[in-house]
Amino acid sequence: MSAQYYTLVTDIGLAKLANALALGQVITLTHFAVGDGNGAAYDPVQSATALKREVYRAPINTILTDPATPTWLTIEAVIPATVGGWTVREAGVFDVDGDLIVIAKYPESVKPALDSGVGKDLYCRLILEHGNVSAVTLKIDPAVVLATHKHVADAVAAGIAEHKAAEGAHPDASTTVKGFVELATPTETKTGTDTVRAVTPKGLSDTLNDRLAALNPPKPGYDIPWLAGYAADMSGQDLAVQTYGRVLLARAITLQGISATLGVAATGAALILDVARNGTTIWTTKPMFATGASALTAGVLDPAKTACVAGDVLTFAVSQVGSTIRGQQLTVTLKGVEA
Repeated sequence: MSAQYYTLVTDIGLAKLANALALGQVITLTHFAVGDGNGAAYDPVQSATALKREVYRAPINTILTDPATPTWLTIEAVIPATVGGWTVREAGVFDVDGDLIVIAKYPESVKPALDSGVGKDLYCRLILEHGNVSAVTLKIDPAVVLATHKHVADAVAAGIAEHKAAEGAHPDASTTVKGFVELATPTETKTGTDTVRAVTPKGLSDTLNDRLAALNPPKPGYDIPWLAGYAADMSGQDLAVQTYGRVLLARAITLQGISATLGVAATGAALILDVARNGTTIWTTKPMFATGASALTAGVLDPAKTACVAGDVLTFAVSQVGSTIRGQQLTVTLKGVEA
């Protein structure tokens, strides 16, 4: 039974192939054309010099030797979705001189026009069998060639396989060889014993901060306590507006604020506290216990008054008491650190 669909090398094609083999030359195939057979299927003949009715011509996409059958040349072209409105029934391959080298009876394939509401790319393939495929070459314009999905996938897979097979394609990096490297975690960077992993900026920053902190430990605290509103037996005694304590500093310190508790809350008015350095208050807003409150409302330090030197005198005073109940049993700690 003869094949219903087939490919023929035309008389012109045979003559050019014979001449190419005799002279050691090649035939350069450039274009792939399709036609509608003038409205009906027909049987192409070897003497053809053109398609019955050509409807589209495009540069050949690719021409490859079939890996399973080395005497076969697979010729491919793509008809984009933007063209159509006809049925493909015939196909042909042309050389650089514009001569029809191959003609084929093609299975009817409807190629709709995009404005019909349906569009599709049509991938066309012809197989040319010849005893010496080296006599055929391909000229491609890369600006207009489209690749089939399979062609791209095969090419990418082949490239990856070739790269993986290459000796030393993925070496580990070292102090003498470029290559892949794993990043160290901040913990690994701080440990400092790994000779393989690379340091990240964060890991380096964390490590340096820890090292600097170890070289500069926190400065020791320097707290000064005072009591007010206590009797000799430590029972409660009404507070008064007066100075309750005085201290001569033996070293430089930086003041940070105060903590305070109150055993009996003041009422009628707030209980206001003060600390002065060499007779001048260290506050822009003084700390206080609001009327009826046992929790201290923190004051605001004057930044210009917090740095103290050896020989400075600090005094603690109550500058306002409650007007109804004055308040009793006040315990205060002035907080500072060595400068």
